[in-house]
Amino acid sequence: MKRFSLILLIIIALASCAKHSKFEKVARQRAAEIARTLVSTDHADTLALQNVILSAEAVASEYAIMGDSLAVEAFHHEFCSYLRENDPQLANEICDPL
Repeated sequence: MKRFSLILLIIIALASCAKHSKFEKVARQRAAEIARTLVSTDHADTLALQNVILSAEAVASEYAIMGDSLAVEAFHHEFCSYLRENDPQLANEICDPL
């Protein structure tokens, strides 16, 4: 599950460097929404977990394709922050350590 962090780091590296992001707030909201879904997904259902993680990667990729590295970073930060607060064990599997 560290793959999520690796993919986001690659996306951030590939995205252009912007000084201001008009999508940052929306990215944070979408990240919290998807993280909430992930936490509420039955952890025994690995296929369902994988689908939610893939949807998170897809959303982060949308911002990367737009060239908005700040939105990608905001998404990743909010997603992992939510997981650390609400499901630390899952956060340890998916997110980079602090």
